[in-house]
Amino acid sequence: MQLGASVSLVSRLILACVLVAACHGGAPPPAPRVPPVAAPAAAAPALASTPAAAVAPAAAVTSAIIAPITLADGRAATARYDFDADALRAVVAVADGLVVATASGNLLHTTPALVVDAVALAAPPVAALTSDGHGGAVAALGDGTVATVAPSLQLTPLGAVAGTPRWIGRWRDQLVVVADGARTTLAHRLDARTGAAIGAPLAGVSGATFAIDAAGRLWWGLDAGEWGGSVGAVDLATGAITPDASMDDGVMGLLVHDGDVLAYGGTTHMGYTEGMIASLVRHATVPPPPAVPPEDGAPARRLPITRMIAQGDHLLVFIWNIAYAVDPTLTSWTRLAALPARVRWGRPDAVGAYPAIVDGVVLPDGAAVIATVRDGLFRIDRSGAVTAHTVAGPIAFAPGRAYVSDGAAVIDDDGALWRRVADRWEALTVPATITRATDVTFVQQPHGAGLVAVDTWDGLRMLAWGAGAATVADAGPAEASYPQVVGVGDEVWRVGAGTLWRWQPDGTWQEAGHYVERDDDHPRRGDVAMPVRLAGAQVGAHRLIVDGWHRRLLRLTIGGRGGATLADVGAAERVIALDAERALVIAGGVAQVYVAATGRLTPYPVTLPPVIAAALDASGRLWVATARGLVLVEDNVARAVPVPALTGRTIVDLIADPAGGVTATLGAGGLVRVTFD
Repeated sequence: MQLGASVSLVSRLILACVLVAACHGGAPPPAPRVPPVAAPAAAAPALASTPAAAVAPAAAVTSAIIAPITLADGRAATARYDFDADALRAVVAVADGLVVATASGNLLHTTPALVVDAVALAAPPVAALTSDGHGGAVAALGDGTVATVAPSLQLTPLGAVAGTPRWIGRWRDQLVVVADGARTTLAHRLDARTGAAIGAPLAGVSGATFAIDAAGRLWWGLDAGEWGGSVGAVDLATGAITPDASMDDGVMGLLVHDGDVLAYGGTTHMGYTEGMIASLVRHATVPPPPAVPPEDGAPARRLPITRMIAQGDHLLVFIWNIAYAVDPTLTSWTRLAALPARVRWGRPDAVGAYPAIVDGVVLPDGAAVIATVRDGLFRIDRSGAVTAHTVAGPIAFAPGRAYVSDGAAVIDDDGALWRRVADRWEALTVPATITRATDVTFVQQPHGAGLVAVDTWDGLRMLAWGAGAATVADAGPAEASYPQVVGVGDEVWRVGAGTLWRWQPDGTWQEAGHYVERDDDHPRRGDVAMPVRLAGAQVGAHRLIVDGWHRRLLRLTIGGRGGATLADVGAAERVIALDAERALVIAGGVAQVYVAATGRLTPYPVTLPPVIAAALDASGRLWVATARGLVLVEDNVARAVPVPALTGRTIVDLIADPAGGVTATLGAGGLVRVTFD
């Protein structure tokens, strides 16, 4: 089973079953497009008795941003930037519709009918968004710049703060920006008209959710997953700090309401769930939110409160994805609808996921608009009618590692594989004959169609995934304990439990050798820790494998009698074959050259910024992803490739694209493809 995922299969199934039983009336989740653990639709519950959301017309624009670029030597190239325009971060109501910030830090503008009519690249990316109080919007960018947002989505700098912003809001004639500095988190105050700093930054701020009450106190709330949460406040006028207060459950939001500040949230961890609302100013007793009554007779269960919004004469409150109309005293709860919105799995402090709902606003007609982390916007009328509004652009995922065989493929942050077909990306569908799948791994090969290793409860299965649908490539399941499959040149190897197997043309695995797995209590030089997240390259007779989990370079050697062995030869994060006798090895941001003739590493002859990844294209050009952007190396000369989308965004992986040029993944930031004209 692939261990690189942040949430294990069993943990996901436990939490998914809880949410299905509590919110889906016991109905099974929709059939996933990828193995169940890769896309657990049950994590985005919808009441069985609630009609599906109506779907609004598609957006009037595309989210693809295509721009010409010019290298320092005058060569022209084109950069295409794709991002998930339905993965959102924040939404603000403006005079002519909405301004929306995506999870990738870009901007969308919608009409009053919520049709997206403008898309803009923000570089650096937008970190936070707020209303300017006059029908416009103000954004805080990743580099600390604070800028006004025009209806055209043009950003005009207004001021700046030190650090990386977490949040921006308004208080009277001030903008308040919470930003992470080098050592601490501070609250900065700016004149809303001029952008000038007001006083010194204020300490005593933490958390990820914020609100300013009528008394001018900046409240903050922290969601620490299974470890509960905390709240605190700082007076914006005096700097006086309200001491932190611990909470049994995580704080997912704050609402200034009727002279009080309400903290709301809850916990999902394994099979445990809870929801809470607490009074921070009046310290009043707040009636507990109702448990969600399932329709299958199972006990009712409390779920986290994920959003509270003042909507006219009542509050719109979400228990997970379920909307309720609640009276101001929080005693009468009327269920309205459920949003069919999905989460993104994985959080570092609990076995579960963050909520699908990330923000919400109320429109002049009284309807509420909810922004979600994967499924765009939802409009909820006061009657409870729900309409979904999406862009449905070229990608609908957050890409991570990238792979290449006869086509380009990526794995997303949910563990699902995607393959590019023309300008679209299609998800891997595991054939119906393979059941109980848990994890999928793309097996990179320089020639021929790609292979996919599928870990199932029945054993390891192999698929051929070319231009069409994936087909079964093996002769049956192979018994394996934590198998890891890697392409090394045109060979495919399986590593695990001290044994090496080699993939055969007839769809079987042949045992090829053994290696010594490291005993952590008695480690020895050259022994191999259990390898995870592998990548390989072949130079000469040397088969090199990088263990991405432990960041080690392994050498697979076939002896005179054909027996294979595996040994640890040093630190490494990436390995790329440069030619028949040399490979580029990246370790700790430093590029080195592995020479097959000597079996040694030598310094790379070109000075580069800290290196993240590299790729060699069909013309022999070396493209290098660095901490300062994309670099092209030719004849031992490095030239920066000025891609606007990379400003403020970090490359996760880089491949030489079979369709030409290179493709870089930016994690939640999307995909960039650069080609010479």
